[in-house]
Amino acid sequence: MILVVAFHAEVLTSGGFVGVDAFFVISGFVITISLHRELERTQRIDFAAFYTRRVKRLLPALAVTLVVAGIISAALLSPLGPQLTAAKTGMAAALFSSNLSLYLSPSGYFGAPAAVNPLLHMWSLSVEEQFYFAYPIVLAVLWRFLPARRGSTDDRRRSLVIALSIVGAGSFLLSVVLTRANGAVFGIAEPARLAFYTPVTRAWEFIAGGLLALMSPRLFRISRSLAGAIGIVGLALIAFAAFRFDEFTRFPGVAALLPVVGTVLMILSGSVDSGRLQRVLSHRWLVWIGDVSYGWYLWHWPMIVAARVLWPDTKPALLAAAVVSLVPAVISYRLIENRIRFARSMGGRRVIGLAAVCILVPFAVLAALRSQTQAGWHSAAVKNAQTQLGLHIDEVRGCSSTASLTDPACTFAPRGTSRGTIALVGDSNAGHFSEGVIAAANELGYTVQISTSSGCPFVDLEVALIGVGYDTWCTNHVREVSEQLVSLHPHAVIVASASDRYLGEATSVRVPGSDQVADTATGMAEFWQAGLTATIERLTVADIKVLVTNPAPRFVEFDPSTRCGAVQLISDPFSCGATRSRADAAEERALAVNAEAGAVAAAGTGSDTFDPFEALCTGDPCATNTADTWLFRDHAHLSIPGAESLTPHFRSALVRLINGTE
Repeated sequence: MILVVAFHAEVLTSGGFVGVDAFFVISGFVITISLHRELERTQRIDFAAFYTRRVKRLLPALAVTLVVAGIISAALLSPLGPQLTAAKTGMAAALFSSNLSLYLSPSGYFGAPAAVNPLLHMWSLSVEEQFYFAYPIVLAVLWRFLPARRGSTDDRRRSLVIALSIVGAGSFLLSVVLTRANGAVFGIAEPARLAFYTPVTRAWEFIAGGLLALMSPRLFRISRSLAGAIGIVGLALIAFAAFRFDEFTRFPGVAALLPVVGTVLMILSGSVDSGRLQRVLSHRWLVWIGDVSYGWYLWHWPMIVAARVLWPDTKPALLAAAVVSLVPAVISYRLIENRIRFARSMGGRRVIGLAAVCILVPFAVLAALRSQTQAGWHSAAVKNAQTQLGLHIDEVRGCSSTASLTDPACTFAPRGTSRGTIALVGDSNAGHFSEGVIAAANELGYTVQISTSSGCPFVDLEVALIGVGYDTWCTNHVREVSEQLVSLHPHAVIVASASDRYLGEATSVRVPGSDQVADTATGMAEFWQAGLTATIERLTVADIKVLVTNPAPRFVEFDPSTRCGAVQLISDPFSCGATRSRADAAEERALAVNAEAGAVAAAGTGSDTFDPFEALCTGDPCATNTADTWLFRDHAHLSIPGAESLTPHFRSALVRLINGTE
């Protein structure tokens, strides 16, 4: 628990999220011991009693947290995304499925929007609840049907160990395959995200604890000296993961073995040895934290999010919030958890009623938050901002997740007869031009086909970002789309990528299929120019004209969806904007602009550049919004009106590219 809180408070540990994996192991161990003893004693599991204990222990405290988090979200979070995300996550948490809701959301566990979702942490509780629902049934079925000599509990135990080992191995292998995948696998578009959130790929962690519980009669016979050494090794494995893993670690997969094996070893050690390590871990303060850990887990993240919103960029506030969250955790432990858990009168139909209240009340509160957010809180300013800062049409239509330019949903025809086709390709910095490109091309009588892929620059080059390494999937994607373009032969192709971001943030770049690597700013710019030249020539050789669009100016840390609270947005929406020196904005993108200009010059006839800078930065300083219009939706992407404002400029650039025949 301490690891998780420290990680969320951004203190000391970069991999404290492995504390969740340790908890899964402990949970599997404790539940298996309890259920197996019951099976040995009665040959059956009293499901009513088991689920009654789970309801009384987990649901009341969870319900209170969800309701309060919903109120906090309404008061503090921005209605430009975070409120809706919090509402959806909370509604799913009330139904024990927030992990699945988060899997389907556009932001991952480590993404910026996730940092202001006060119910993000509920995913692990949902996984645990799903485990509690399925695991007793699985154990009961295996106990009933696995082969064993009549009355032989040892045979049944061995059969359970074998069966669970097979299931656990399958879960682990699936986790590894999905975590390592660089692209779609088994028809799953984002396999690594699925591996992180689904109970199927986390089941082996619970099973690891369960297997230890089943094998405990033999394993607990080891000597105390060996147990002490095992405990130290286990602690070292967990510490290594906690301090060496980070958001770039491919997780869970193979990496999750460290905290899982480490936890198994520490449980084994603690069950045998009472040496110095165990005395430290049994200190009364650590035991006390263990007692209130469930409430602390529920409350620490909502309070950290509140601190992040109220005091942005103030890290001490996060730690303070994490510590202060112990107050509601203790109150929850004493007044809610213990009183209901140990209430003898709470049984039978009362438990069913308790469960219903604990599910329906928070669900209703969060559904109301969702409804009000979607209605723009009945404020013209909020509705206006929500409309302008919405998703671009390439994202809405799914053009950012498909490589096919011929997808009907990503084809935008003009009124009347089409004179031909213009394609828009690149990463999300191509997608944020969608509305302007479509309007300009349609005015000229051309159909537009779009295929974008976030994080994939349209250049014949492999880019390595910090902690990610070289993304060969993007290289294959670019080649696949290039082949489609040659086959479809559009009149023109508009290429756009966040070239300034890649050249500014990449650790190195390399020529695909070779050992030619550049890791300095000038070297990477040279490689970028050569790679883009190759990409352009692949099209111009096929007599396809290419318009390379330079990146838009950037605004550091500007994100109204996470920095602009509901009250501020309603009272003074445009105070949520940002400005930046014109000179600084131009300098940041100079290397990329020069590289793209050099590529077009090297490719020769049939290609041109278009720079949106002057149209988007009309004064000094550059501004994200003017009057009642938002030009940018975040620090690196245009808003819908921002894209639309470029329509006449794209029109002129296309006319110039296609030799002025229009």
